[in-house]
Amino acid sequence: ILDVLVQAKRRRGMSILCISHDISMVASIADDICVMRRGEVVEKGATSQVLNAPCHAYTRALLECNPSLTRRQTRLPVIPEAISSP
Repeated sequence: ILDVLVQAKRRRGMSILCISHDISMVASIADDICVMRRGEVVEKGATSQVLNAPCHAYTRALLECNPSLTRRQTRLPVIPEAISSP
């Protein structure tokens, strides 16, 4: 489905707004990324800039939670506030 959307985007010169928790998927199709925390934008910019040199601690924490094919872990890191009650 993503391939079809990306092809349509290129062919028609249109934009796509993709909202997802899957950073790897977003990185594969997005030119720009906007990271939100609790409904507030905490970081935005070019995909390569945000993913390769994140400025905000929350963005860095999200990237650490992304599973890796090269890094062996027994458990993924947890963002503490994500498991605490509001």
